[in-house]
Amino acid sequence: MSSLGFLSPLFLLGALAVAVPIVLHLLRQRVDPVFEFSAVKFLRRVPVERARRRRLRDVLLFLLRALAVLLLAIGFARPYFQGGAAPPEPPVTVVLADVSASMGGEPRTAKLRDLVRAAIDAAPAGHAVGLVRFAATADVLVAPTLDRAAVKAAASQLMPGFGPTMYRVGLARAAEVLGTKRGRVVVVTDLQSGGWTAGAGTGLPSGTEVAVSDVGALPRNTGVALLTSTPDGLVARVRNAGGQRDATVSFEVNGVRRDGRMVRLAENGTVDVTTKIAVARGDRVAARVADPDGLPGDDVMWLVRSEPRPERVVIIVSPGAGQQDGIYAQRALQALEGPRAVDVTVVAADRVLSSESLRGIAAIVVVGTAGLDRRGADTLAAFVRAGGGLLVTIGPSTNPELLAAGFGQGFPRIRLGPSSDRPLALAVAETRHPALDVFAVDPGAFNDVRFSRVADVLGEGGSDVLVRFDSGAPALVAATYGRGRLAVFASDLSNRWNDLALQPAFVPFLGETVRWLAGARTPPETLVAGTSPVEGADKPGVIAWKAAGIPDATQVAVNVDPREFDPARQEANMFVDRVPREGAALTTAAEAVARRQEAAQGLWRYGLGLMLVSLVVESLVGRRT
Repeated sequence: MSSLGFLSPLFLLGALAVAVPIVLHLLRQRVDPVFEFSAVKFLRRVPVERARRRRLRDVLLFLLRALAVLLLAIGFARPYFQGGAAPPEPPVTVVLADVSASMGGEPRTAKLRDLVRAAIDAAPAGHAVGLVRFAATADVLVAPTLDRAAVKAAASQLMPGFGPTMYRVGLARAAEVLGTKRGRVVVVTDLQSGGWTAGAGTGLPSGTEVAVSDVGALPRNTGVALLTSTPDGLVARVRNAGGQRDATVSFEVNGVRRDGRMVRLAENGTVDVTTKIAVARGDRVAARVADPDGLPGDDVMWLVRSEPRPERVVIIVSPGAGQQDGIYAQRALQALEGPRAVDVTVVAADRVLSSESLRGIAAIVVVGTAGLDRRGADTLAAFVRAGGGLLVTIGPSTNPELLAAGFGQGFPRIRLGPSSDRPLALAVAETRHPALDVFAVDPGAFNDVRFSRVADVLGEGGSDVLVRFDSGAPALVAATYGRGRLAVFASDLSNRWNDLALQPAFVPFLGETVRWLAGARTPPETLVAGTSPVEGADKPGVIAWKAAGIPDATQVAVNVDPREFDPARQEANMFVDRVPREGAALTTAAEAVARRQEAAQGLWRYGLGLMLVSLVVESLVGRRT
């Protein structure tokens, strides 16, 4: 039998406001005065009928007003009929399978599948089970279902790829699958420490149980960690994880084996293997190591021989004395050498007039905006939308509000803060990002930098925090904007609010950031497998890469991230402790059912509609005398 329920019953207390029309009704009650007359013959008309009509109208007005108040309270209480509802959805167990490059090889793949099937079997009775695979991206293979045979069939087809491990990506997708339902997440992984890359990611709702199923430590493995071209030939760095052994290393050019040799690898050591093969521009080069018992992802590394052309970079400064603010950035970019060299030009902000003035520019660094008008801000926004790169520094000579007006939606929200009571330091948050991967071997390179004044920078959806202050606030936020790239640094580069420009890390920091910004138009030296949407970039090899607005394609090498084969691991309990959590608790199954029923019925709409009708009628009745 159906019964009436309320999603937010506390709003029914609003029905007490019905006392207001009651008080108004009582105050309108009027007692006609009594007059004594010596003769009633002079009273030709007695308004008895009119008085009755007035009393009936007052009662009707009272009822209409009271009804409007009651309907408003009931509407906000969100009523619904509880009977005849669908049964509550079952709790959910999400099995999160790590299919990154470190899970490759037949033995580890077989163990991965076995552990996933075991996690499916171990899900509590009554739980729906879903299967999600993840590496640098995450895909839902099977949505939560009570058909465990179907989930196990999908688990039997799991195949690790070549992407890097990114736990936050997988956990964010698991949170989407859980939604508002209670449940648990079982992560089947090898517990690599390097998988905890920073970045935005939805946390699991509080109350969600997290369990870890450990595939085990990396096996004995030999792989190519680096391949470079020199004037004398090629150099391949081979890394060995395990005991001393001999291995065969070979070199290929355009698919033809040109050289090969046996090398002795020390226990957990590396060795550089050189060859004097002449390589021409555009040649596709590969270095291979024979390692049948190890992980296949690093058995080969690719290189495309190229002659990089220095990209043009513009530093925008305020005119006059403000041009001195660009000196440190100019000197740092001019210090770049070899394939990282750029062609640097300093331009006053009042000279940024049209897109023609930025033709041929790959990236722009803004250190001053005095003299820049709204037309100039619009020009910079159009430059980035068309595929350019822009780095905005927040300093004493920049006006972020003007730039935000030109960019509109998608530009980070910026608020300049006061001078800090204590100096702030920097910490690299995302060393897997191409702009900062040079600091992967030395994440403490910024330990000596101190900031006296910074800005609060809040990126829009899809932005990444690459560097943070030691307070946790974002220091460098990067995002795509149109076909280009945009980055905002929360302080200046002129040695006025910090001493970054005086530190050894300043040149590689600015150089790599600018190179990444220019990369929307500049072919990258290499792509990390599994992290780019470009066709063919999901596995090692050479692909055709085409920049936005550039008609010709370029050959680019794709390689597995060497850090994927770092044997460093963490304990399962430490992994669980690092899982991000949302503040809100999950709703109960009964609450979830109630919300679905109320949303499907929508009775509150009818209540508010009747309230409006009662108010209209009340208005019409009240106008009549």
